[in-house]
Amino acid sequence: MNCGTQLPDGSQFCIKCGARLGSAAGGAPPPAQAPAQAAPAQPTFDTQELKCKSCGAPLQPTAGMSIINCEYCGTAVTLSGAGWKQVMKQLMVTNKLSYDQALDVGKKWLDEGILRRNVGARTEVTNTYMKYVPYWVVPTAVDAAYSGTRGSGMGAMKAGAGKGVGGFLKGMAKAGLERQMSGGKQHNVNDRKQKSFNVPVVAVRGLALFELEDYEFKPESKAIFDKNKLDKGIEIMGGDITEQEALDRAKSFASRKTEEEVRATMDYVASFQTNVVTHEGELLYVPVWFFEYKFKEKTYFALVDGAAAKVMKGQRPAISLT
Repeated sequence: MNCGTQLPDGSQFCIKCGARLGSAAGGAPPPAQAPAQAAPAQPTFDTQELKCKSCGAPLQPTAGMSIINCEYCGTAVTLSGAGWKQVMKQLMVTNKLSYDQALDVGKKWLDEGILRRNVGARTEVTNTYMKYVPYWVVPTAVDAAYSGTRGSGMGAMKAGAGKGVGGFLKGMAKAGLERQMSGGKQHNVNDRKQKSFNVPVVAVRGLALFELEDYEFKPESKAIFDKNKLDKGIEIMGGDITEQEALDRAKSFASRKTEEEVRATMDYVASFQTNVVTHEGELLYVPVWFFEYKFKEKTYFALVDGAAAKVMKGQRPAISLT
């Protein structure tokens, strides 16, 4: 394995770095991950007198961790440039799914799309678990100004080409509509795009498998974090991503996603400038079901939001008509 994380026997994916393990027959490699970045140097503080801001119990920071949960009341403190401070917006959503219900959500997702039939019924689950994963949820607003040319639909086709068969077909449809509206003629564009995001940043460094690209948490209800109200015996992960790091990552993410959306509508982008504003984030503990499964000798995975009963992220066969 790449990172040294201890894993259950038979695992095909590392839950820490996302690497595929062993040599599963015919398994397609997972998407390339960006090189792991070293954790930024953290200021050191005297932790001998560190106490919970809520109940006064002593806190024992673990080396390298930037978020600590009180063992008695569950209150979190995070390391900032000014020292340890209480996380003011520490929330949670509770798990609503049993194992069978979470598995059913994943199997229905596997069957979505006109080119996939009965995939869920023919999968073999090889590994599964549920844990509470902390995410910084950062409200982020983007105001982008851009210029270039539009009209041929090339941007839509390029954007769809990297997203499998379904993405390719959608890209072709958008390109055809664009050509119809423009008469096939390119024209100059000077425009703006404004977007709002609630960017989820996994609060555990290097947990690549749980990093989210196209998913936002929209819980029906949230509660103040209280570990006594969570499932007994289920792991509650600690964190080592500070709020400031989360704000920086959210800003970068929102800018990149907005640019991708703009380029998907353009033949050529001559200029692109953004103004990105982030607001105070909240630390949200989310029940995440992990499923590793095999289909036709290939290994895939899926993450299911146990509060929303939705797939957060995963892999599935591009085509299966038999």
